[in-house]
Amino acid sequence: MIRITTKVGDLFMEAEAEREESDRIKLYDSYSRYLEYLPLESVSPYESVAQYCNKVIRRLEECDSVDEILKYLSISSYTIGKSWTDLLEDIYHLDGYEYDSDTDKYIALPSGEEITEQSVLNNDYVNIIGETFVLNCD
Repeated sequence: MIRITTKVGDLFMEAEAEREESDRIKLYDSYSRYLEYLPLESVSPYESVAQYCNKVIRRLEECDSVDEILKYLSISSYTIGKSWTDLLEDIYHLDGYEYDSDTDKYIALPSGEEITEQSVLNNDYVNIIGETFVLNCD
């Protein structure tokens, strides 16, 4: 894995020699969870895969925000927040969830299901870039 140090947190890229699929290279978030892939059809006939990857890495390193990173990666539908609780409405498609201060738990309504940071992180569409939680809705 190749570490990409951005202004908002680390990302990781599959090394060319270690990639699992021949037609794309995977990108991972700060916790090494799958984030997105780079289709190799985007590689110009005048550059190598390594040159393309280096170009992507340089561009990601220049990004000033998580929004800019997601835009560059063509992730157009997402929710971001500094807390996992910022994602709750979009994950569970509810306006109604409540916090029970006696038990220190978030409860999804109407089922009564407990929502925890871990249950949010178990969602395949949730990533973390630096200290920012991202829900990829694409």
